[in-house]
Amino acid sequence: NVNVQVYPNPATNVINVLAPERAIVELTDLAGRAVMISTMVNANQKQEINVENLANGMYMLKVYNENFVSTQRVVVDNNK
Repeated sequence: NVNVQVYPNPATNVINVLAPERAIVELTDLAGRAVMISTMVNANQKQEINVENLANGMYMLKVYNENFVSTQRVVVDNNK
C-alpha cells in the first residue's frame, strides 16, 4: 500500500498532494471528465494543485505510476 496524502479536504484554493514515489496526478469530475491537465508529483515533494477556478463539488483525484494507483474523493468548496 502506498500512502498518498491529499489535503486539505474540503479544499478552497489549492489541493496539496504528497506521494512517496514520482507519479502522475489527474483530477476528474464524477463523470470522469478531466478538469485538470495531468501533472507530475515528485517523490516526497508537495505538489500544489490550484482549484480556485473549479466549480464547487466532488472530484476524483488519481495519483498513479507503474507501481501503484491511488484514487481519492476531494471536495472543492470555494465559498469565501
